[in-house]
Amino acid sequence: MPGLVGFIDFCKRINDPVLLLEKMRDIITHQPFYVKDELFSYNNFYASRSHINIAQKKSQPSEVGGVYCWLDGEFINRDELKTLIKETMDFSDPELLLRLYIEIPDFEFLLKIDGTYSAVILDTNVNKLFLLTDRYGLRDIYWMHKEGQLAWASEIKALTLMPGFSLEINRAGVENLLRWRYFFDDETWFKDIRMLLPSTVLSYDLKDGSTSMRRYWSYDDIGAIPKDVNEDVLIETIAELFSSAVGKCSLYEGRVGLTLSGGLDSRALLAAMPDLGYPVPAVTFGKKGCADVRIAAMVTKKTNASHYVFELRPDNWFPPRFKGVWWTDGQLSFIHMHGIEFMPEIKKLFDVHMNGFAGDAVLGGSFVGLRDLTATQKFNQHVRRFTNTGKKLINVFVESRLPFMSNKLFETALGIPAEMKNDSAIYKKFLLKHYPELYMDIPWQKTGLPITAGKVQVKFKRLLKRIKNKFNKGLRKLGLTPDDNDIYSDYALWLRLEPVKSIIIKILTAKDALYPEWIPRETVLSVLNDHMSGIDHSEKLGVFLTSEIWLQQILNGKYRTYESLF
Repeated sequence: MPGLVGFIDFCKRINDPVLLLEKMRDIITHQPFYVKDELFSYNNFYASRSHINIAQKKSQPSEVGGVYCWLDGEFINRDELKTLIKETMDFSDPELLLRLYIEIPDFEFLLKIDGTYSAVILDTNVNKLFLLTDRYGLRDIYWMHKEGQLAWASEIKALTLMPGFSLEINRAGVENLLRWRYFFDDETWFKDIRMLLPSTVLSYDLKDGSTSMRRYWSYDDIGAIPKDVNEDVLIETIAELFSSAVGKCSLYEGRVGLTLSGGLDSRALLAAMPDLGYPVPAVTFGKKGCADVRIAAMVTKKTNASHYVFELRPDNWFPPRFKGVWWTDGQLSFIHMHGIEFMPEIKKLFDVHMNGFAGDAVLGGSFVGLRDLTATQKFNQHVRRFTNTGKKLINVFVESRLPFMSNKLFETALGIPAEMKNDSAIYKKFLLKHYPELYMDIPWQKTGLPITAGKVQVKFKRLLKRIKNKFNKGLRKLGLTPDDNDIYSDYALWLRLEPVKSIIIKILTAKDALYPEWIPRETVLSVLNDHMSGIDHSEKLGVFLTSEIWLQQILNGKYRTYESLF
């Protein structure tokens, strides 16, 4: 995604720092409609921004009394924040951040900010630079620090342009990527490049080149709700907080729309959205006639929404994903770039994507069974480093807003006792009470039944689904295409079809492949052969393929587009 770039040439080792800054800004400018801010320099400090011209349209930096700010992302509680400094004027978010920084000491105001953002503050009065992340770390900023020099960027690729920094592969991080499909904590592909952790302030002293870090919030700060809480009161609290979060996310700049699946989360967002004065564009993508498409059509018929369906096919899913690898710095598998095929068309329909991001984890019960992981590990690893990487694809084209991650709703939801969230119990009760027309009779894609269905019905439906899946698996091994309209894609099969099959084989069997430096060639080729023989290794194959493409893209300038293969 686009965003911020900059560096401090503390030792004055860079021959042409302005040209370097321009190259860093340009390498994260992915679309012709992007706007590139001015190239800013102050002594040995250099910074700029590239953006999609939806949030924070005004050129940056913002400046007040020798303090400068660059911000990527946005706040959703501006009115509340203005009361902290007793202001009534309308400010842009970077202007508001500056005033908060100047008037409230020691970054205490960061606890009050609701939204996803990363920011850079240069305070020339005290000769310090600060890099900031939002509470959950959902707007990436990467950084490098070596021998007094500091560089930062919203995308890893921009930092690889910095002279004097090593591009040595971070083998421990890559092992996590292969095993879990994502990096952990502050890991990236390269040893010298790190991701700034959530709720973090990194301070850099312009006088001596030293750095320090502090965390301003922790998941441990969330208090548990007593197990004897009145359930009806809790449901009403959730309803009020959810409605408020959706309302705040709906009413700022830009045409608002959403992607609508057969799940619970996007449906809840549509149900809670205020009247915007126009039919909300609701986009569904998937195989022709799949469950997501069918269920979304039922939902939109009962709402003031215009339904747009984009068909995912064996011939259109693969080519755009080469660019997706480049945009996401090789951190998202080919197999999980859902909807990338249609983003240019979606861009024509709306500017702001109301995203059901992590709804199943926040209010639902999807994390309850992971007993060996803490809340911090669940959200700081899986949600931040995996789920959030998929959101980056959307942010290449439109702005994302995440109502489920609104602070007050999130804190309340995480405090709910696990037994009340098991099987999404409290979530379902909330949805049925407040939006019955969209949940009483319309199925849930996960079960194929409405959430009013009893446990026996669900168990029987799941048994039928397992039998069907086993039968379809057998058909795929025989090279046949099953008629399976439950799933929105069939990547396992599509990887075996031409021309995709030959392209994958060409990339992974190439003599100059880079992956053997960190994973045995025979391991990758064994997975490749097994998959082509009918065993579903699409997840592993997707990670191997993405890794090789990314390394070739960043180290050798190859495979940055599908067309470059021919």
